[in-house]
Amino acid sequence: MSALDGAFGPVTYTMPYHRLRRLSRTGGRRSYPRIWWFTWVWIGAFLAGFLAIIVFRQYFDTLIWSLASDLGWTLDSTEPLVFGLILVVFFAGLFLNRRRFHAEQQARVDFDEPITLRPAEGGLHFAGPHIEYILKWPGIRELLREPDGIVLIHGGFFFLVPDRAFASLDDRRAFLDHVAAHLTPEARARSAAELEHARRS
Repeated sequence: MSALDGAFGPVTYTMPYHRLRRLSRTGGRRSYPRIWWFTWVWIGAFLAGFLAIIVFRQYFDTLIWSLASDLGWTLDSTEPLVFGLILVVFFAGLFLNRRRFHAEQQARVDFDEPITLRPAEGGLHFAGPHIEYILKWPGIRELLREPDGIVLIHGGFFFLVPDRAFASLDDRRAFLDHVAAHLTPEARARSAAELEHARRS
């Protein structure tokens, strides 16, 4: 049976932005573990810098004394201000950058518009009023099982097909079988445990 012979019927669904935000966290952690670990190592290094200030206090005190002298401040006021400024800049930068990223994403795409998924020649076809993607089988890296659906990872993109998109368990099973049959051997091996989990749940 070819991809166009009706291995599974077209499905239409919506994907709220808040669900995609959660998916970006879990999908990023699971699909890009080195990047995820690097982020936490970087934060750990930042905190280690503060520990180094405590351990090598004499060098930090020399820096604070020099700064206080240049600014005409007292040592007692300069030290907490320096600590506070470092913390404020670090956390404010993370917070503002994250907010701007999500605001720009929401401004570009209507995340509540209906999406239709259907088989296509050589892959899967996702389409909505303003978007259209064809995921070619060789580009699908792996499949992940989420509590509310199936995630297809294609390059740096995550496509969540919610369980509620299917009219019945048989329709959902037909979709899983169709995808599993067309994944590359490498992608199928990476997805084997997740596929088994998806079929059981």
